[in-house]
Amino acid sequence: MNISRPDLFLQPYVGWELFYENHDKAVMLNRIKVGINKNIGAHVLGGALFQNGFFQCEQSVGMDQTAHRITDDHKLLGRNVMFKGHRRIAERKAIVFFARLIRWLFILALVSFVCGSMALAESRVVKVGVYENSPKVFTDESGRPSGIFIDLIEYIASEEDWELQYVAGTWAEGLDRLERGQIDLMPDVALTTEREKRFSFHKIQVLSSWFQAYARKDSGLQSILDLNGKRVAILDKSVQQEAFTRFSRGFGLDTKLVAVADYKTMFEMVAKGDVDAAVTNQFYGSMHARKYGLVDTAIVFEPSALFSPRPRIPPGSCWRLSTNILII
Repeated sequence: MNISRPDLFLQPYVGWELFYENHDKAVMLNRIKVGINKNIGAHVLGGALFQNGFFQCEQSVGMDQTAHRITDDHKLLGRNVMFKGHRRIAERKAIVFFARLIRWLFILALVSFVCGSMALAESRVVKVGVYENSPKVFTDESGRPSGIFIDLIEYIASEEDWELQYVAGTWAEGLDRLERGQIDLMPDVALTTEREKRFSFHKIQVLSSWFQAYARKDSGLQSILDLNGKRVAILDKSVQQEAFTRFSRGFGLDTKLVAVADYKTMFEMVAKGDVDAAVTNQFYGSMHARKYGLVDTAIVFEPSALFSPRPRIPPGSCWRLSTNILII
């Protein structure tokens, strides 16, 4: 007599019962079974099984006859003998579960699509702050923004398909707009620990700079000690304002600082005698001092790295700029 191996030995069994009957098996979607079974009679399987409910959890160990089938020429003539009454309930639960799953997947896909579409559409409009600090950033005679930083930003815009919108204002206004998210980029910003908390800086600096004091030719100002008791114009809310305060206090000087909105006004005040000196970056000073009859002094301090930062990005928000701006 030829006896097959499955009739003699216990066999591993893993099943996912779906409450579905066909010509070969009867299974149901309410449980996942893991265990061993053995043919113990015609079309009857028995064994020790662990079962875990899909919609409800239960465990049992014992003889399982769920696969009891009566076949004739491979055609099903009988019926499943286990959990027949629960079939419709499980089917309804399955339909509800998968309907909810599909609905949430659709909502998630829709939100992702809308967010991505908004980012793509808005990426073509980039607002850039402009203030007067030539040759780095300024407005030329025709009223068009120009300068080293503007040239670089416009090159990136041509590569990234941006539409640039310039927003003119003072230096302090530009920083305030950047922090509130009213503009996307502010050129010519020195990196400091405090600013790094407020803005997002790219990795590679655009320029290096330092600050220098400028005065009238007959002022006699050459050393930092000569500024004791003097009036010094400084750009409002600038790095040099903080740096010069720290620098002068280190020498124990009693200097009166006058905060001014722009460099042009500072040089005009020095030329008129309203203040004794003005502190600017060396780019602006070397380009404009002679026009106002001013000269540079030996008062030089605070080297700085210059960037074009963007607003700090809130977690989970859809940002509209290409991340390539981070590596310029």
